[in-house]
Amino acid sequence: KGIEAFLTKMINETGTDDRIIFYFAGHGETVEDNEIINGYVVPSSGQYMDPASWISMKDLLAALEELKCKHFLLILDCCFAGSIQWASQTRGIDMRPKKIYKEHFERFTQFPAWQALVSAAYDQKALDEERRGDKTHSNSPFLNALMEGLKGEADIFDDGVISATELYLHLRNKIERKKYVNGSTYCQTPLLIPLKKHDKGEFIFLRYDVSKLNLDYAPENNPYNNELTSYEASDYAKFFGRDKVIEISIDKLKLQRVLVVAGVSGAGKSSVIRAGILP
Repeated sequence: KGIEAFLTKMINETGTDDRIIFYFAGHGETVEDNEIINGYVVPSSGQYMDPASWISMKDLLAALEELKCKHFLLILDCCFAGSIQWASQTRGIDMRPKKIYKEHFERFTQFPAWQALVSAAYDQKALDEERRGDKTHSNSPFLNALMEGLKGEADIFDDGVISATELYLHLRNKIERKKYVNGSTYCQTPLLIPLKKHDKGEFIFLRYDVSKLNLDYAPENNPYNNELTSYEASDYAKFFGRDKVIEISIDKLKLQRVLVVAGVSGAGKSSVIRAGILP
């Protein structure tokens, strides 16, 4: 009833230009029905093994979608949080960071951005606390990494803007398959999931310690280099069409320290390395 009353209050008080973050930290559960994963958040009044006392992800999203705001970020720090994909009928997205230009910033803020940032996949549990050295932190690893990211660590391009994508990549890098003091490795994979009302925008944060944004205008150069010279790291924004080989190469570099890229002359080996892998 407390969550329902809070949502009703939010719905009545929000406007079309508002930006809202809804953060839930607590217990999560799933119930499988004919190969469909039904996810739930468990309120403080929820009873063990009693789904009727829980709040389904579907009902939670239905209530949140009544909000009239333009930008909305749902953050779920609970077990099986990724099950919200079934309720939203969308899938998590994986991406490489891209430099934010002024044109991107204008698009992010102009169009609706409805996104969910979750601490674990649909089949993973989420840790409630984190041990660092010989100390145990009451915050979860997800929350610790989230706060560090919002303080500036997630600002990949140091431009004063932290996009939901940058925050997701920071979180994934910090806590996915994290090693703990006892030597064990616990797999917990954050996800960034677009919700039904998401359009071309993106939820963004402005760094509190930066007084002026450092954003450039997008380059308008011809994407083809003169005289067929190779692309350099500075050409990253206009280098495209080699995503698969770049992804494979990076996966191999996570397992070995030396990577040999071979191919016929003119195939684009140098460009893949300099403008694809290195950035």
